[in-house]
Amino acid sequence: MKLQKILLLSAVIFFLTSSALETRAQTTQTGKVYEDMSRPERLAFVGEQARRIAREMSGRDYDFTPAFEADIQRAVTQYAQRIGNSSGDRPGKTNLRVVLETGNAQAPKLIAAFRARNVSPLIGLYIPWVESEYVNIQSPNSMGAIGMFQFLPKTGEHYGLSARELLDVEKSADAAARYITDSLETFKGDPMKEALALLAYNRGAQKTERDLSVLLNDQNKQCSICALTATSTIAPLGTAPTVAALKWAGYEVSEVDSGCCGMAGSFGFEKEHYDISVALGGRRLAPAVSSAPAGTEVIAPGMSCRQQIEHLAGRRAKHPAEALRDSLQV
Repeated sequence: MKLQKILLLSAVIFFLTSSALETRAQTTQTGKVYEDMSRPERLAFVGEQARRIAREMSGRDYDFTPAFEADIQRAVTQYAQRIGNSSGDRPGKTNLRVVLETGNAQAPKLIAAFRARNVSPLIGLYIPWVESEYVNIQSPNSMGAIGMFQFLPKTGEHYGLSARELLDVEKSADAAARYITDSLETFKGDPMKEALALLAYNRGAQKTERDLSVLLNDQNKQCSICALTATSTIAPLGTAPTVAALKWAGYEVSEVDSGCCGMAGSFGFEKEHYDISVALGGRRLAPAVSSAPAGTEVIAPGMSCRQQIEHLAGRRAKHPAEALRDSLQV
């Protein structure tokens, strides 16, 4: 599972209840379905439902950042666009109603397996949604993963599954629940341990722990999953190596905890996303850059971030390589 896949966590706000899958989109208190909401209404709705789902899953409130909620909203919109489509049964393209019908048939055994291990049934419904869209995939992928839960044979063996049992939905669901239980223990000190356990399902607990050790600080530790996904498009290890290199070259570095700049490749250029893009960029990033003294070098690794800084703050940001070149006079 890529880092970005955790953003799909709240895509289930359309379809998941505490006991089963629904086949309709949830609506707001005003009676509007998601497809009929304005952009601000969608963002508010997704934020509210994301917190509700997290609370049902964990028993605690998750303190999502606005940037993280905006990323979730984009993922939800992508799912909504698949309702009723006719793009065939390719992964990620199947008519969402078909996915829901498949999931509805599998839900009772998935819920039972996870409840038996005292793990939230929402997690039991989420994992096979993201991994296989509830299809018990018979042929291994390029990495060797197979079945509804996409276990690697080595991981399956660790949890007591034979090669044949990797295709047994109930037994693989039980193994997945035990995997999550182990991960919850690993991340028990984090207020978002459930989200981290989901991330570690495919990424691995050790890699997730490594990234947390590099990325977390006093400013972002209340939303560890936000910190991981906010930096995942920059570099697998976050900003730490860049900061270290700049300090080595003699720069005094001050990081802006801005989350997503709002551009995200072509996202911010699209007319229907422009307001969201500007709102995200104007939340922390643009004010921090605008208020910096005139002689301050502004440095951003991402091309999209540099474009957004120039657009919203009127200042040119350099790539770290440019800053290193100038400092070292190469």
